[in-house]
Amino acid sequence: MDYISVKEAAKKWGINPRRVQELCKKKRIDGVKRWGKTWMIPFDTQKPEDGRCKQPKQKPPKETSPFLKHLFCMDTMQFQSGQAMQIIESISETDIRQLAKAEFDYMRGSFETAMLLYKASSRSDRIWLSILSVAQSAAISTGNYRIYHDIQTELAELQDMFKDNQELSALIKLAMLIGKVSIYVPILKMDLEEFKILPVETRRFATYVYTKYLHMGNKDEKICGIVESFQLFSTQSGYSASDIYLMLMYTAALERLGKRDLAKKQLVRAMQLALPDGFITPFAEHVTTLAGLVENCLEQFFPSLYKPIINQSQDTYKNWLQVHNIFTQNHLSLTLSVREFQVATLLAAGLSNAKIANQMSCSVANVKKIVSIILNKLYVKNRYEVKKFVIPKEDSQEK
Repeated sequence: MDYISVKEAAKKWGINPRRVQELCKKKRIDGVKRWGKTWMIPFDTQKPEDGRCKQPKQKPPKETSPFLKHLFCMDTMQFQSGQAMQIIESISETDIRQLAKAEFDYMRGSFETAMLLYKASSRSDRIWLSILSVAQSAAISTGNYRIYHDIQTELAELQDMFKDNQELSALIKLAMLIGKVSIYVPILKMDLEEFKILPVETRRFATYVYTKYLHMGNKDEKICGIVESFQLFSTQSGYSASDIYLMLMYTAALERLGKRDLAKKQLVRAMQLALPDGFITPFAEHVTTLAGLVENCLEQFFPSLYKPIINQSQDTYKNWLQVHNIFTQNHLSLTLSVREFQVATLLAAGLSNAKIANQMSCSVANVKKIVSIILNKLYVKNRYEVKKFVIPKEDSQEK
């Protein structure tokens, strides 16, 4: 057998000769022999592992999610215009197909499928979180505050239950957020960075939720930058549900910035993609937001769909307002600032602007500004309607 010296072993293993001697003394080198004062190390012996180095701690296995890693099936699919139903019917898994069909029907203005699926399902279903998401939107569109409230409560319980699973917790939080921004509940802060932990399948929808949040704060330039970046780097040949909603938020931002021609171009493009599949709901939901632009484009390019979309818009706006108003009555402190709430209370008591200004030690002009903000936040036309929010009726909950 061939042997090498301590110095040769040190060079071969890339360590200090003194360290090799320590390993020899501790008999940690296989086949080593002592010859007088010299250590003889077998040539083919492998370098011993360094026991002084701490082994990296094994990370606990990531807790698996009992639910799907997306909130909406139709955000994981790419549709060619006019072919959405064929893709949904080709889904082999029964529960996923049922979920996709509920979303498909919602986009076409039929909300009953989502509500029935919600009533027939439970936490034990892997599509439960996704069902809550689409049923929550359907509850808002049908004015069913009780189901909306129940779903928000269930989502809060799920978030507490899975708080140690970061990805799932973020997904549940996103489902809660869309329920809140959809009825214009003020959100203190939403940061796009917090969406990085979300599954890839959900990030496009999360971006839509974020642009909805920015829309509430009149951050139109920022909305344009985000959507333009998405469109610039997108390599998709088809479209998803979130693509349509992002295009509509972009349209709304362009409209408020006074870029009506660009807004119209974007809206027509969204219509050309979605309307051949019968997806009228996104446009019905944005009729009031787009200040006549939807009607204009429908009359010019899709006259046969003008009546269905405008009729749905009128029904869903009335229902949306009902959910918004009941929520606001029950959570007025979330909607109004402390000062706005003080003014609202004085308005409900019948005080004039001058008397409110005197009581709050501020100018009448400042009071008028606050009153205008209150009316906008509560979606009411005059000061006399504020009373029903500050002093809600006992039967304000939907029966």
